Amino acid sequence: MSLVTIIIDDDLLTCKIHEKLLKYAEISSDPKVFYNALEALDFFYADERIEDDYLIFLDISMPIMDGWNFLEELKKLSVRNYHVVIVSSSVQPSDQERARRYPEVIRYIMKPMDKQALLEVRAFIDEQYPSDRKMIS
Repeated sequence: MSLVTIIIDDDLLTCKIHEKLLKYAEISSDPKVFYNALEALDFFYADERIEDDYLIFLDISMPIMDGWNFLEELKKLSVRNYHVVIVSSSVQPSDQERARRYPEVIRYIMKPMDKQALLEVRAFIDEQYPSDRKMIS
């Protein structure tokens, strides 16, 4: 079993920045990137490694399918081991409150991601996956 890191954001530049930050923080050496939530759901439908664990960095404001709908659809699949970090530009308290209703959401990070937020995510990963873990994919 491995921890697969996924970035879901409709902004190409944001995805590139997040990829570099995740590598810099040694959270992931090769995150999978999806530019909309529907593409990410297609990945989960087709993924044969459903027993893997997933760390998902999710934007909530996207066209086609927003992050909230993605979370609801993901619940319907047989994916059981996943953690979500919401990365959003929304300053609405209602969005942060809504995120707290999802037990799989481990952090709500305001864009742009910063070093402290990544350190907290990294600490969570190290706590959940303590066995001499090298950089995850």
